[in-house]
Amino acid sequence: MKLIVGLGNPEKDYSETRHNMGFNVLNLLAKEHDIDISRTKFEAEFRNWND
Repeated sequence: MKLIVGLGNPEKDYSETRHNMGFNVLNLLAKEHDIDISRTKFEAEFRNWND
């Protein structure tokens, strides 16, 4: 099992700042590999690779 975690701050004050680098990298990886990470659980986005 592999886990990639992208941490960041959800507030608008921090969008487009270094505080959301984890979110940005995770979104870039998902886009490059055509992975849908739009599902949410416990206020988090996730993708189960076994689906």
